[in-house]
Amino acid sequence: MIRFINKNFYKIVFLISILVSCFNAIIGFKYVTIWYDEIFSLAMVKLPVDMMITELVNDVHPILYYLILRFFVSLFSLFGFKNIIAVGVFVSLLPICLLLIFNYFVIKKKHMVRKLWLGLVCF
Repeated sequence: MIRFINKNFYKIVFLISILVSCFNAIIGFKYVTIWYDEIFSLAMVKLPVDMMITELVNDVHPILYYLILRFFVSLFSLFGFKNIIAVGVFVSLLPICLLLIFNYFVIKKKHMVRKLWLGLVCF
């Protein structure tokens, strides 16, 4: 078993995973399909904040996600972007991208093999 793998290998795998993510996002924006839970999320975002929180108290998902989604929908609508389905996809991909960035810059000096597997598990 080879104990030493070239450092460029990890960079290549990281870049490939980013490219695959971007390709999936582009395909998702072009061929929009929406699931029932996404319809529910987007319906909740359209409600006033107090009514949204009242409705979400008994929901199994954390309220913070809906507040973050509402923030980004409001932010994008300020700039004239009205497609809330695309904003929902962006907000869904945001944690994965943040995990990959954290994985690459914070964990890269330790546990190189674990870093690779963590990046692959995120997808």
